[in-house]
Amino acid sequence: MTAVSPAIVLRGISKTYAAKGRPNTLALDNISLDIAEGEFVALVGPSGCGKSTLLKLISGLLPPSNGEIEVFKATVTRPLPSVGIVFQSPVLMKWRTIYENVILPLEVMGTIDASSHDRVMGLLELAGIRDFAQSYPRELSGGMQQRAAICRALVHNPPLLLLDEPFGALDAMTRSQMNMDLARIWAQTRKTTVLITHSVAEAVFLADRVVVMSARPGRITEIISVEIPHPRTVDVRGQPKFGELVQQIGKHIGFEFA
Repeated sequence: MTAVSPAIVLRGISKTYAAKGRPNTLALDNISLDIAEGEFVALVGPSGCGKSTLLKLISGLLPPSNGEIEVFKATVTRPLPSVGIVFQSPVLMKWRTIYENVILPLEVMGTIDASSHDRVMGLLELAGIRDFAQSYPRELSGGMQQRAAICRALVHNPPLLLLDEPFGALDAMTRSQMNMDLARIWAQTRKTTVLITHSVAEAVFLADRVVVMSARPGRITEIISVEIPHPRTVDVRGQPKFGELVQQIGKHIGFEFA
């Protein structure tokens, strides 16, 4: 799959952070990975292994110390406009309505046109929060705010979606529902998606492949294909294959259950 049409190509990527008066920190070491167009890849590994750094490198927010990154066949040398990013916190502007928050990237880019309203409302419908378009963030639950953040990341129709532990602050029940929502949104949009998560079960439920990283300096230790057909429903979590994959990946990062 990745050999046919790579959307992201990482070749020998390393990242060193320099700090005045302290030894340099090697965060990532010799990362090479191809991610196919339309593929959903999850990154898992210990805290501090460089997962978030890798996402910033892919998006162009940070330069690599060594190696080369290509996104859709173009070398990454600056922040990419063709990317949507969702962080652990929704980072919504509290004085703007949900509609106004979602349309903000189009305002910033100066690309609002006659179709923009329908696009925003269509995304809110897809995320199940259309009825809250004129509400303010404080009036929504954490899960609903995160749905709005995903809509905002998609509103300019980027081909690439990067998610940095977007559900980590949610309770277990809300997180499970958000997994279902994200799986449904990905199935309908087929964006190339890279997800950071500390939940192995979440990674297996959502991803086509799970990339396992070592403790710092982050290196790829294993890439595991999730050969469970899409679309995946909550019943998938009860299948023996699902449990086997969770155990297999969990052992790679040093625990038995995830």
